[in-house]
Amino acid sequence: QLKAKHSVVTKSYSYGEMVTGIDGVVPDSAHFWAFLVNGKMASEGAGTYKTKAGDKVEFRLEKIDE
Repeated sequence: QLKAKHSVVTKSYSYGEMVTGIDGVVPDSAHFWAFLVNGKMASEGAGTYKTKAGDKVEFRLEKIDE
């Protein structure tokens, strides 16, 4: 679990929590923390995703496409 091993800041929205900072790294307005599972963008948020055996979970800074 990310929160168990890292300093994590989240913001609550009507659809759930969004990660806004990890270990003091806060993206600028052109980037966000992407949540990936097995190399692909997750179809749901990290707060509700249930990991399965063998899943590789990753948070990566990504540029916001406008």
